[in-house]
Amino acid sequence: MTVLSAINPQSFGNTLLLFQLDKYNAQKVQREQKNVSDTISRQVNSVNQKADKYRDLKEDIRKAINFIDRLVSRGDNIKNLLDKMATITFKANYGIPLSFPGYSNSFDSYLRRFNIEAEDMGINPNLLGSASQVKYSYAYKINGATKTLSPTFVGSDYTIKESGDYIWRRDRDLGQLRRFVDSTGAYTGTYVGLSSSNIQLDSFTAADDTVTFTTAFGTAAATQYSGTITRSGVKVLDGWLYAGLSTADGRTRAEDDLHDAEDILLGVISAFKSAQTAASFYDDQIDIKLAGFNDLIEEKTAAGLVEMKAAEVDSFRLNNINTALVSSAMSVRGLYLEAISLGKNTDLTKALVNLVA
Repeated sequence: MTVLSAINPQSFGNTLLLFQLDKYNAQKVQREQKNVSDTISRQVNSVNQKADKYRDLKEDIRKAINFIDRLVSRGDNIKNLLDKMATITFKANYGIPLSFPGYSNSFDSYLRRFNIEAEDMGINPNLLGSASQVKYSYAYKINGATKTLSPTFVGSDYTIKESGDYIWRRDRDLGQLRRFVDSTGAYTGTYVGLSSSNIQLDSFTAADDTVTFTTAFGTAAATQYSGTITRSGVKVLDGWLYAGLSTADGRTRAEDDLHDAEDILLGVISAFKSAQTAASFYDDQIDIKLAGFNDLIEEKTAAGLVEMKAAEVDSFRLNNINTALVSSAMSVRGLYLEAISLGKNTDLTKALVNLVA
C-alpha cells in the first residue's frame, strides 16, 4: 500500500477505534492517578497536621533545654567562684598582718562577682536571682501539660536588724552598708563602705548571728552598733564580718559558711540538671514521634506511587488487549472472505462478513 492507494474503510475504522480506545484508557489512567494523588495529599496533610503539633512542641522544649543549660552553666560559674573564695580563706591561715587586707579584698571581689552572676538581669526569667516571684514553665505534651522550674537565690545577701526600729541593708551596686528606718523604709543617710578597712568587727556570736561593729573606727566620729543578722541566698557574708580573715575565728566561720554555701549550690545545680535530663528525654521522645510520622508519610507516598504505577500498567495491558482483539477480528474477517471467495463473492456476502467480523 502507498499513499496513492485507495483507503480501506474497514482498516481506517479499526485504526480509529484503537485510537479512541487508547484515548479513553489514557483519560481513565489520569482520573485514577489523580484520585490516588488526592488521597495521598489528604492523608499526608492529615499526618503533617498532627506532626506539626509535635514540631511546635519540640521548638518549645529546645528553648527550655537551652534555658536550663544556661542555668546549670551559671551555677557552675558560681561554684568556681566559691572555690576561689575557699582557696583565699585557706591561704589566709598562713598569712601575715600585711597580707590580710589583700585576702579580704579578694574575698569580697569574688563575692561581688557571684552576686552579679546570680542577679544577671539579662536573663529572663532569672531563676538564680533574689526575685522570688518569677518562674519558668514549658509545655512538654501536646495537650498543654507543663513543667515548671521555681527560683532559688544563689547569690548572697544579709541585713542587720538593730534592737530599735533601724535596719542595715547592703547596697551591692554602691558597695555600701546603709541604715534605714525599718518600719517606713526611709533611708537615714548613714552608710559605710563594705570592707574591713571601713568597718571594724567588735564581736560576732555564731550561735544566733548577733554582731557588734564600729563605723569610722579610729576617728572622733567612731560609732558602735549592734544587731542580728538575717541571711538569704547561699548565706556567705562580706569579708569584714569574718574580721577581714585576720583571725582564726573569722577564717573558721568563713570556711564553714563557704562549705554550707557549696552544699546549697550543689543542691540547686543538681535540681536543674535533673530538669535538664527530663527536658532532653521529652525532646528525644518527640524525635521518635516525628520519625514515626515521617515513616508513615513515606509509606503512604510509596503505596500511592504503586497504585499510580499499577494504573499505568493496567492501561498498557488494556491497550494491548484492545489491539489484539481488533487484530483478531480483522484476521477472522479475512478468513471469512477467503472462505467465501470459493463461492459467490457479492456485496451482500461482504456485508455479512462485515457484520460477523
